[in-house]
Amino acid sequence: MERAAAAFADIRQAGHQQAAVVAHGGSLSGALKAILSVPAELNPFELQNASLTRLAWSERGVKLLSLNEACHLHGLTGNGGDL
Repeated sequence: MERAAAAFADIRQAGHQQAAVVAHGGSLSGALKAILSVPAELNPFELQNASLTRLAWSERGVKLLSLNEACHLHGLTGNGGDL
C-alpha cells in the first residue's frame, strides 16, 4: 500500500496537469486505499481489468471522480473472456 501511494505522490509532485497510471489492480487498490484513507484491512475496491478510475486533486484534497469505469469495454472479449 505504501509503495503504491508513494508512486502516486511522485506522479503528483512531477507537476503534470493529467497523468495516466497503468498498473496491476492490487497496486491500484492499495494506492486508492492509501489516498482515500481507507483502512488497510478493508478491501472495498474490485477493479475490472482495463477499467478506468479517475481522481482529482485540489487545495482541499483528493476527490474520487469515477471508480472502475468499464463502458469502453462493452462488446469486447479477450482470450477466455477476461480482458
